[in-house]
Amino acid sequence: MKALLYIPLICLILFSCSKDENDLKSSTTVVGKWKQIETYQSDGGSGPTWSPISNGYTLEFLDNGTFTATKFADCQAGTYSVSTSNQIVMVYSCENFTTNDLQQIESLSGSQIILKPIDAQCDEGCAEKFQRIQ
Repeated sequence: MKALLYIPLICLILFSCSKDENDLKSSTTVVGKWKQIETYQSDGGSGPTWSPISNGYTLEFLDNGTFTATKFADCQAGTYSVSTSNQIVMVYSCENFTTNDLQQIESLSGSQIILKPIDAQCDEGCAEKFQRIQ
């Protein structure tokens, strides 16, 4: 009789979280298309604040390690990698284009990502907020 009580309990433990964990992994990936919607910066006199952007650039990360971006007019494609310390390294692949992008992922959800430039001089903090569009 006790064995009959344990069977439903074991099934509940084995199957209770698997779907939610898979949904979380797929919703928190950088893969997808993102539109810049806000910047976090200071005017030099007051504390930094989020400011909306009406004409932000887009980033699209593909699962094959390539990306496209409308940040620079001279070059809009390259390769990227995400480190275990949540840094995104974007290497642009255009001839004579030497700018690369190194960003810290400050926050990542299924619908938004906040990136903080690592190599920028931001005494009071700076960051960019993106909304997932695909």
